Order: sequence, then C-alpha cells, then structure tokens
Amino acid sequence: ILNPPAVVIRRATYEHLGGYHPDLAFTGDWEMYKRIATFYQWWCEPKVLSRYRQHSQNATARILTETKANDIRHAIEISENYLPAKYCSEITAKARRYYFDDCLNKMIIPLRAGNFSDAFRLLQEALKIDTSSPAMTKLFNWLIKQDPQYQKYIFKQIAEKKYQLDGDQSPIRALKEFLVNAVKSSLDSPKVSANQSHQTLLTQELHTKSTNQRHESSDGAQATIPPQEMIDQTNEIHKIRVGNYLFPSIPPLSDSDKPRPFWSVVIPIYNRTKYLKKCLDSVLSCWTDEKDMEIIVVDDAGTVPLADLVQELGHGIVRYHRLPHNYGLPNSWNQGLMLTRGYWVHLLHDDD
Repeated sequence: ILNPPAVVIRRATYEHLGGYHPDLAFTGDWEMYKRIATFYQWWCEPKVLSRYRQHSQNATARILTETKANDIRHAIEISENYLPAKYCSEITAKARRYYFDDCLNKMIIPLRAGNFSDAFRLLQEALKIDTSSPAMTKLFNWLIKQDPQYQKYIFKQIAEKKYQLDGDQSPIRALKEFLVNAVKSSLDSPKVSANQSHQTLLTQELHTKSTNQRHESSDGAQATIPPQEMIDQTNEIHKIRVGNYLFPSIPPLSDSDKPRPFWSVVIPIYNRTKYLKKCLDSVLSCWTDEKDMEIIVVDDAGTVPLADLVQELGHGIVRYHRLPHNYGLPNSWNQGLMLTRGYWVHLLHDDD
C-alpha cells in the first residue's frame, strides 16, 4: 500500500502529466499514482525511510461514505480512459471488485450505529461501482446473512421507497427484484458525479468514441496509441490532456537554469494546527541546507493566518504561502506544486 509519506515524484513528471484532478477530493492521489504508472516506472525502496503517523483523524482512516465511494468510482472511470488497452479491462475489473467489497465491509459500520439511511446510500454507490454477476451474487449472499434488524430496514427501503416493489412479497423475492432493477438503473444512468463539469461529460463521450479507434497489432491482438502520443499540452487553457481528460497544468520553471534544491516538501493545511508541530519537527529533522531541501506550508485560506506560527515552528527555514481564497482539495495541492523549485516533490499532509 502506498501511503502519502512514502511517495516522492519528479517535478518534471507533474509538468508532463498535469496536477491532481480537481473533482477527486478523496482519491486524487490514487488517480495520480495510476496516471504516473501508466507512463513512467516506479521505484520501491524496501528500506524504511519514513513512518506513517496513524490516528483516528487520518483522511484514509475515516469511515467510507457515499461521497467517498462516488469519488472512488470517478477515479476508476478516469483511469479507465488512459490505461493501456492490454491491461485496462483487468485492472479496472479488479479495482471495481475491490471497492465493491470494501463498500460491503464498511456498510456494517453505519448499520451497527443505527444509521440505516447512510448504509443504504453506500449500498447504492456500491452498485454503481460494480454491477457484474459475481458482485450481485456476493451482495445477495451478504445481505441474507445480516442481522434481521438490518435486513428489515434494507428490505423496507427496497420494497417501499426505491423500486416500488410489493411490500407484501417475501424478502428474498424483493431482494432479487431489487438487484435486477438496481443493475438496470445503474446501466441506464450516466456514471458521472453530479458536480462534474460540461468538459468532463464531453471527454467521457470522446472516450467512448476513442475506444473504437484501437488498431490491430501484427499478432492480431488489440493495441492502443503509444501513451506519449495521448498527451497534448494546451497552454492556452492551462490544462494538460491525458487521453481525453484534462488536468491542471503545472508549468515548468521559467528560471530552471538557476540553482535548485534537490527536493521540495509541500505541506497543505486548512484550519488545523494540532498536528503541524509534529509534522514540521519530522521534516526539519531531515533538513540540511537550502541547496538540498525546501519546505513549504500552503495555507488554503484558513480562518486564521498561520504565518507567525509557521515562523515559530519552522525556525525561519520553512516558507509560508497563504492562498488568496479557499481552493479546496486537491486544487490547493496543485497550487503548492507550482511553488516548488526542487527536482523532486514530496506532498506531505499535515496529519501524516
């Protein structure tokens, strides 16, 4: 598993492939890693160089919700657009199966807490992630094994609210009809989030067309256009096109000929300071001089400016940059990337 503290990326890679997708608040880093892996090789260093600070407030440790599940589905659909044709179907199917199972496993948390409506919404998102026959079988077996109290609520939702089934029919029959209607509904509706832009909808239409433009290789197997030809920089709108999706541009340095640090550490923060001291202490323990490393705290226009606190905790070494307005995740990450001068960039969340 790649946790954020373990990942360092060349700045030139961001310049080439673009920044983090603005619609992916929870899975922007995962999509980025897949995008990079499609066009570049990764190196895994087995030696422990950093440790992940795990606690209940970690974003990755929070309960899986309908919103996060929607984000996961969106990330899968984006990467499906540019993954190599040889591996795309297999990788996508594995991702859908994994996160479908994850939704089922995490549903038990709101169910046990009595938040039945949240559990049901998560179930609906699971059905948008994977509607394959094995997934339906797994869901059916999962539901009939649950506590009767949970079954009663879910069956009631199925029978009375969502698919207008006969409330007097048996739970098993209701569940079977629910699965049939759920699959049909999922297939009939566009698999996009409500807040996607017109551009995103357009690029999904283009992807549908582009999947028909694959050519046959000499051995008769399907092949795709080489990945590097799928990237088109469109500076006039400050975007990078990868496949048929547009990503925020991370412009190259205008003075790259001047001395640069070996690497940059970017720490995005918003209205949270209780983890910042430990975070900065950890990073500063690695600091030697400005030729080797730069440290930047990017404040996403929090309620209280943090310049004095960063100056105190950072001992004059850490740069502080306050954004003019709240960009939100992951746009604030992209703003931080643009500030970097290092050859390598490490995006470190303050709570890690």
